[in-house]
Amino acid sequence: MAARSLIALYREVAPEMLPKKERGKTATMEIIHDGAKGLPQFGVESGNTNGIQGLELLAKWKREQGLLGKENDEDWKLPESADEDEDDLAADIEGDWIDVKEGEDINISGAEDEDNGELPKEKNGIRKKYLKYMQKSKKKRQTQEDDDSDLELSDDESGPSKKKKKIASEKEKENAENEKAIQQTLSSVLTPADFAKLKELNQKAGIEKIMGVNTKHEDEVDSTSLVGKFRYKQSKEERLEHVKEGREDRGEFGSRKGRREQARSTTNREKQRKKNFIMTIHKRSVQGKQR
Repeated sequence: MAARSLIALYREVAPEMLPKKERGKTATMEIIHDGAKGLPQFGVESGNTNGIQGLELLAKWKREQGLLGKENDEDWKLPESADEDEDDLAADIEGDWIDVKEGEDINISGAEDEDNGELPKEKNGIRKKYLKYMQKSKKKRQTQEDDDSDLELSDDESGPSKKKKKIASEKEKENAENEKAIQQTLSSVLTPADFAKLKELNQKAGIEKIMGVNTKHEDEVDSTSLVGKFRYKQSKEERLEHVKEGREDRGEFGSRKGRREQARSTTNREKQRKKNFIMTIHKRSVQGKQR
């Protein structure tokens, strides 16, 4: 039991340390798609996420549906499950409501700091994390652009085809549109409908990742090319067609006599030429030639 628990822990934390037969399907598929994450190090946190997980999926979906920058009042309505959760939360809260008189000032923690221009610690920490995330994404984008430019230079030296250039330009354009959509989504306030859609897209992406729906092979293989030569039994019609194909460039059967254009008998000269020599050796014409 303890060994199974330890193997399950290693499957989540460091599947590379386990042999292939002990990793499990989920860990093996993650290594195939995302590559090895590397072994965990002491004192180094892993698994930290910057920003909102799956925000690029929501931005891409909004861009495809044409909903960027458009909000409706219905988007702010919570789903039925969320209303039930709020009712359960209100039932769990202990204590009574406090009546507040009109005109009475209420001191809220953090309000004075905002008036003085100083943000609370929580908001200041969120702001720092956001700025750090933006700097990392900017550096990553710059390195990706440098790699793309180096790749284009190497392709120009070797003489790339028009198809490769077209694919690279389309990919670059799509990445720019996705980045613009992400920035526009970050600048707007996410509604409860957006969070519900974000959860749905994350679940769908996880299923596709495990099932391998979006895996693309470089070369498409025809299944018929993998099967060896196999001769099936021909029907009677197929055999007759095959026989007729062989007779197209071939002459007619029969003797030369039957294939003559004019119907006539053989001449005496032809008969004499084809006659057996022993039968003609005692003739005068032959005897005269011998002298």
